[in-house]
Amino acid sequence: MPNEAYKKKKLGFPVPLREWMREDDLYQKVYEGLQTPIIKQLFDDQKLLSMLEDHKNHKHDYYKKIWTVYCFSLWHQVFFAEEYKH
Repeated sequence: MPNEAYKKKKLGFPVPLREWMREDDLYQKVYEGLQTPIIKQLFDDQKLLSMLEDHKNHKHDYYKKIWTVYCFSLWHQVFFAEEYKH
């Protein structure tokens, strides 16, 4: 192995999530995930939807905040929401 390869700084596996959230498929999934009862109960869902829209339209870069709430919504659906329990 060349010296340069093992001396390089460790890099993660970058994922273009910022851009993907602006595409219709993922945008729609995130939009729906921000409309769940738990999100409406714990967060200002209209503010989140406004942030999502601003992100999609390149007005502001909110992808990390939106993605965090969306992941929470999915986690809650899997482990707590009655309609998803098996």
